[in-house]
Amino acid sequence: MPELQELSTRPVLLWMMVEGLPILLKEIKEVRDINLARVYQSFTNKWLIRDWDKGEVRRLVSTQERRDFMKALACEMHRTTGKHEIHHNDLKEKIRQWKGFKIEREIVIAQPTP
Repeated sequence: MPELQELSTRPVLLWMMVEGLPILLKEIKEVRDINLARVYQSFTNKWLIRDWDKGEVRRLVSTQERRDFMKALACEMHRTTGKHEIHHNDLKEKIRQWKGFKIEREIVIAQPTP
């Protein structure tokens, strides 16, 4: 599992493994079935569930719509920039452009105070 060893050398990604692996281990039959994609998926599923439970404003967009948006954004970022990060202002614009979201009311994203 060389890709998991590489993943574990980065603090944020190590955290993803710690959070996602316990769930993943319940879902797979053998340890050799663990791969990077499954770790990401397991962590993302846990994150989406936890986020949904935080309250009404988090439920303006369904879990499936969020998952679809994240996949589309990741593919676009990989294809167009090759970067694995996005500035919050650019993210806000991507959300507005993405036709998959069905938001009932505008969400105002607070700007940090200087």
